[in-house]
This record gives sequence, structure tokens and C-alpha cells, in this order.
Amino acid sequence: MFSDEFRAKRSIISANYMRTQKEHAYTSGRGGKRADLGMQYFRSRWEANFARVLNLWNVKWEYEPEQIALSCQKTYIPDFVCEGVYYEVKGWMKPIDKLKIDTFMKDHPEKTLVVIDEFVYRRLMHDFKRIIPEWEENK
Repeated sequence: MFSDEFRAKRSIISANYMRTQKEHAYTSGRGGKRADLGMQYFRSRWEANFARVLNLWNVKWEYEPEQIALSCQKTYIPDFVCEGVYYEVKGWMKPIDKLKIDTFMKDHPEKTLVVIDEFVYRRLMHDFKRIIPEWEENK
């Protein structure tokens, strides 16, 4: 129906629009800009807290730096890239998220993707919420 070029351009436009808008009502994330993180917009508290941990570790990071075309005709935007490693912060894995992550790993075996799931995030929270004053709790 639509050409690959049209879909790629539309995906980029949509991704840029979503990064500047408030999250939809159906999301559980708390999107917004964080003053302590240079007024960077994050889609959720978990992502903002992960950025705070990276800052504490003095790791340079980029938030949603690129959009990657996948063989399943979808696109994938990793949450973070740090020193060539991709990170995805996922508290709730929807089927489409799993499809994108699995396809990314299949399409790009040369790249490393680390999924920060609920188990890993809870461990980070345990270790860092008392150390990082700006840590955002789920309410």
C-alpha cells in the first residue's frame, strides 16, 4: 500500500512528534522534562532514574538517539545508547515491544542490547534510591 520510503519518513516524523508531547492517557509512564537531567524529556520515571544512575557512574549516554528500521516492517528506538551499548528500560513488556526487541536482536547481532526489566530496575532502585536525591518513586 505505502512505499518503504513513505513509511520510514512517517515513522521519523511520528517519533519526533512523540518525543516533544505529553504521553498518551493510556501509558503508565510519567513523561516530562527533568530539571536535574538538563531539562531532558523522558517518557517515564524509570528512564529518568536510569539516566541518573548512569550520571552517577559518569557514563555518557544519549536518550532515544536513533530510529532503526526492522525487518518486521516496524521501527525501533532504543531508550539509551552508552558507549556503543543499547539499553531498553521496560517495566511492562507488550507483545509489540517484545517483537521489536527480538527483531532488533535478530537483525543486528553485532549490536548489544541490554533490557532493564522490572527485576533489574528493582535492584537498581534498592542500590541507588538513597544515594540519588532526585530519585523518583512510583506513587
